Amino acid sequence: MSIRTREIASEVMALIQGNDKDRNQGFVMYGHYYGPKFGIKESDFNPGEFTKFGMTQGLSYDEASEVYQLTTIKIFKKAGTLEELKYSRTWMYQILRNTLLDYKKKQKTDKKHIDYSLDEIEISCDSPSTAIKEHEYKLKDEYQNQSDCVQDKLDKFYHAYPEHAAALDYQMDGMDIKSIADVIGRSAIATKEFLSQARKKITPTMEECLQIGEK
Repeated sequence: MSIRTREIASEVMALIQGNDKDRNQGFVMYGHYYGPKFGIKESDFNPGEFTKFGMTQGLSYDEASEVYQLTTIKIFKKAGTLEELKYSRTWMYQILRNTLLDYKKKQKTDKKHIDYSLDEIEISCDSPSTAIKEHEYKLKDEYQNQSDCVQDKLDKFYHAYPEHAAALDYQMDGMDIKSIADVIGRSAIATKEFLSQARKKITPTMEECLQIGEK
């Protein structure tokens, strides 16, 4: 992440915290850097940084756009609570992440499919081997192959742990620890531990899929 990127965020927030004239200018500048951009041609359309963030986390454009609008409202309402402008970008992303989490929690309440726990598989104490076999049969009945299982488990992991999934996505996209730390609002050391926790959470879910075997 460039210094200029952080400077822009600070400039935007400085205007938003100003008088009415400054706030109007800040709103325009905010929309220019973080909102959608429409061109003459359909190919010129750019959903904007914040909407793109939501889309990379599994949301459709409409859903991500809604999260962007909610985030914008919160940023302008809470602008006065930002004490140090140098942390403007981290502060805005914190609001964006929290808004995304709240949005997804509401989505989860509407789901009708069975949501298996990603932390552990409940195994009967009376007959563990039987319970394991039953679970294997259940997996085979539920998924056609390992690929389907992996995709579904990844989807469930994202819905259960969106912040952990986002951090892993950043790392897989080639972002360094310092950049990831800046986005998720943690220190570099805390970010390394956070990524380690994310990997520990997702590994067991992938191992489940190995029980299926390719058909």
